[in-house]
Order: sequence, then structure tokens, then C-alpha cells
Amino acid sequence: MKPTVSLCFAYLLLADIEAGKVVAFDPDLAENGSLVYSIRPPNKFYSLNSTTGKIRTTGVVLDRENPNPQEAELMRKIVVSVTDRGRPPLRATSSATVFVNLLDLNDNDPTFQNLPFITEIPEGLPAGSSVFQVVAIDLDKDLNGQVTYRMQVGMPRMDFVINSKTGLINSTTILDRERIAEYYLRVVASDAGEPSKSSTSTLTVRVLDVNDENPTFFPAVYNVSLLENVPRDFKVVRLNCTDTDMGLNAELSYFITGRSFHNFRVMQRDLIVGTLFSLRPMTQTLCFVLTDNGPTGKRRTGTATVHITVLDVNDNRPIFLQSSYEATVPEDIPDYSSIVQVKAMDADEGVNGRVWYRIVRGNNFNNFRINPSNGLVMRGTRPLDREQNSSHVLEVEAYNSEQGPMRSSVRVIVYVEDVNDELPVFTQRQYNRLGLRETAGIGTSVAVVRATDRDTASKMTKRENLDYQN
Repeated sequence: MKPTVSLCFAYLLLADIEAGKVVAFDPDLAENGSLVYSIRPPNKFYSLNSTTGKIRTTGVVLDRENPNPQEAELMRKIVVSVTDRGRPPLRATSSATVFVNLLDLNDNDPTFQNLPFITEIPEGLPAGSSVFQVVAIDLDKDLNGQVTYRMQVGMPRMDFVINSKTGLINSTTILDRERIAEYYLRVVASDAGEPSKSSTSTLTVRVLDVNDENPTFFPAVYNVSLLENVPRDFKVVRLNCTDTDMGLNAELSYFITGRSFHNFRVMQRDLIVGTLFSLRPMTQTLCFVLTDNGPTGKRRTGTATVHITVLDVNDNRPIFLQSSYEATVPEDIPDYSSIVQVKAMDADEGVNGRVWYRIVRGNNFNNFRINPSNGLVMRGTRPLDREQNSSHVLEVEAYNSEQGPMRSSVRVIVYVEDVNDELPVFTQRQYNRLGLRETAGIGTSVAVVRATDRDTASKMTKRENLDYQN
């Protein structure tokens, strides 16, 4: 008679552990009723005692989360056949199927589905903004497969927080790219098993730039001095500026304002200010305005002020206001008396424009002196004498440095007028009596006497006093 299966059961057990037992019945006697159990089809995960029907694990790892569907079915279902030992052996009309309930072990780590990853978020969003949602799964079941999230401590100022259940990451502050441009968040996913298993991965948060920074000069005010004779394209000053934004938001263009900005230009993109034309001594103020190339309507500007003092160089000689000077004075003019004042101008400034005067020719006998600071020509230590020299030609020099070519000269003519300061002098000291007849009448010429006077246009009065004795 064919055997019939009367019982089947199974539990999840480890390797080489009894998983269950199959019981069959055959009413025949002796060998005809002795039963032989076997697994059909063969199952690598389980072995079967052919006599007792006890099922044991073979040692091949039982993995409840095995992704192979064929192996997963073999682990959960054992098909047992039974025959007797009679001749011929008879097989049971049906097989016994043993369904194995594989109890879960916490043998799987949580697995991130979307990490590592790089997410981007613009700076300036309000605190509490959503940044990213982390997803991790655990193939275990129940508590062993229940995943919670956290972030490792030590994040920069804890600018982010993660929801432990949903994995949603939110900002806790307003992000500033200029402070921190990239965050590396270490996210830990843990299950609730005992002991707990966990996995760690990295979320990179890249903070995108927003045009929220003004171009800035360091310093904002420059004070520069240079000589007026510097060549064209002389490098006056290098301006230091920065915009901590990036990309187009940090690309800068500029323009110059100021009364004398046309004398200067920016020679290179790194803001080196150079001369453009000849300069003259003065103080000039330039205003540099920087504008970034951010979105239209949201561009930002910064300014710097450059005070440039152009210093004078002694490159102009004094120039007299007249081509020559003339004066007429009496020969008895007193010492230190003013005669004529010469005047020269120097286009330079300060000490370079200060003019000094001196007589360089025509004053061999010190008849004249000159005030060195104002150019006033006066009578010198020696008096004038028209009878010796009726005119004097002086060469007066104007200068502002003892050395160098910055000097000029002018002719000063002084005419000396006569003063009646000379006595008449007879041409002879003695006149001898010339033969005069005693019968000479009145009015008869006796002699001619002569006298001279060195003065000019003098009127000499001659008086003859002749006594006759009879």
C-alpha cells in the first residue's frame, strides 16, 4: 500500500540545526511498511534523514533577504517524497511540502539610496529651508529594518538639521557662500535592531553665489604725491579691490569721475592708475566707481577716492616783466636811496617760485646795491659823479637757485643828472700885463681871461677889477 504523509512542520534554524520532521504512514508489514524519505527536487540548504524524516540545515547560509528568487524559494519551501522498501517500492501519491518560516536576524546594514550626492542651494535662503531628503533602506524586517537618521557632530556651526524619521535636511541659518562655500555633511543611518547596525555617507551641499556683496577697495582712500615732470604712463598708484562673490557677480568694470580725471587713466585691469598728459602742480581728487556684472537691476558698486598731489619741479626760470629798465637820478643822491625796482616772475611754486636778485655786471665801484628779495636798486656805498660817468649800465640777474640754469637777466640803465658841485677854474693862474698905452681910452681891451666849470650848462659871472695909476 502506498505511504501517506501525516505531518509537516518547520522553523527557522541555524546551520546543522533540526528544522522540522516529516511523518508518513504505510500499513504494510515488514519491509513493505518501512519508509524512506527524500527531498525532491534536491535542496542545497537542507538535508533529510531518510529513515526518521527529520530535516536539518546543511550549513549553507540561510539569508532571508537573498535577492535570488530561486534560492529564496528553496530556503522557504522543502518538497519531501517518501517510498517504502517493498518489492517493488511504492511511492506516496503526494509529496509533503514543508514551508520554512525564516526568522529575521539583524544582519543587514542600512543602505543609502541617494548618497553620496552633491546638492546645490543658493545662499541667502531663510533658515528652515529644505536642502535634501536622504533615503536609506534596510532589508531586515520589523525593528531590524526600521531606519533612523542623524548627522555626526562637529558640523560647521550646525548649520543644518536632519529629521531622524524622514531624513529631510533643513538649514538652521541663512547660508552665506562667502563664509562657507561647501559643506560636507556626514549622515548616519541606523536601524533599531540589537545590536544596531549603521551606515555612513556624505552629502555635499554646494552653496551657490548670489550677488549680495559690494565691490570693496582696501583702503577706500588713497593719498599719493608725485612730481609734475613724471613721464606719460607713469604708474601713480595700484588700487586694491575685491568682490567676494564669484563668476559674473565678481567681474568688475569701472569708471573715473573728478575734475581732472582726463589727466589719468587706468593702465591695466588690475587698476594701476597712470598719467595720461603733462601735469602741473595741483591737488587733484579722483573718484573710482566699480560695478560688478551681476544681473541687471541687482548690480552692486563700490567707490574709492584718490587724492593726488602733483609736486612742483624747478623747471621754470624767472622772467622779468620788462625787457629793460631806465632811471635818471641826480649825482648827489644819498646812500641807500631808491633808484628803480625790477620785477621778475617765476611760474614755479613754493621755494621753486621764489625769486632773488643780484647785480652781476656794471657795478665795479659799488655805486649801486640791490635788495635781493624785492629787486629794488639803490645807491651804493660810493657816491655818483656825473663828471666821471654820466650813465651806468647794470646787468641784474633774477634766480631762484645758486646752481642750475633757472635764471635770467635784464639791463638797467641809470642816467646821472648834473648838480652844481664844481668850482670854476681859471685856465691860467697868472696874467702878465700886456703893453697898454697910456693914451688908451675907456673901453680899450686890456686882456682876456678864461675859466672853466665841469658842471653842465653853468653860468659863470666874470668880474674884471682893473686899477690904473697915473
